[in-house]
Amino acid sequence: MIIGIHLYNDFKSLKLFFGTILIILFFPFDSASQNSPEHNAVLSVERIWDRATHNAFTSLIEFNGKMYCTFRESNGHVSDINGSIRVIASDDSQNWYSVALISELGVDLRDPELSVTPDNRIMLNIAGSIYSEGKLKAMNPKISFSDTHGKNFSKPQNIILDPKIKTGMDWLWRATWHKGKAYGAVYQPSKEKSVQLVISDDGINYKFVTTFDVIGGNETTLRFNSKNEMIAVVRRDKDKNG
Repeated sequence: MIIGIHLYNDFKSLKLFFGTILIILFFPFDSASQNSPEHNAVLSVERIWDRATHNAFTSLIEFNGKMYCTFRESNGHVSDINGSIRVIASDDSQNWYSVALISELGVDLRDPELSVTPDNRIMLNIAGSIYSEGKLKAMNPKISFSDTHGKNFSKPQNIILDPKIKTGMDWLWRATWHKGKAYGAVYQPSKEKSVQLVISDDGINYKFVTTFDVIGGNETTLRFNSKNEMIAVVRRDKDKNG
């Protein structure tokens, strides 16, 4: 199942655990009461989706007063069987309905990540993996956009990466919008220092900025603080040193 954490301060996220989509609602949290048991108690656990054999890799945002959740539907974690991307929405965080099911013949769509564009559309980053006889042969980052109502999503198209860094095994895991620009970190498993910082005006065409000085990095989330400083949270392969 997939566990969702919903705090009253509007922080929302989802985690992976077994094949059902759940949301857990917590009491409000603040630093003054962090040691108080009643401010760390679970209020409720709600199942919001379990229709596929394997439901995983979620993203959750608020858009136009609604909650949107996206995730991959498939038969398992990794295989050459196509994975599809489901998008669901809720007006009250209790009752959920399907908005879109995105698939592409011959491509395993994975790890969808949601963000909101400056012109008020949902942007959906997707990884597209191509397998042959069970072996991964290519990875292409893809993009899909909703309309301004969050109802209709475009057919996924390949992101256009700067030729300076494109390898054919590229994964732009998540994009973050800041001051009208989309920033992302492209994971390239063929390189030792494998995380490339890129920037885009439209979420489709990305220019190379720099390579992170991290060995064995992959999935990366970028955020900006109040000083406009970028913070990167980078996952690393467990067998890498340095």
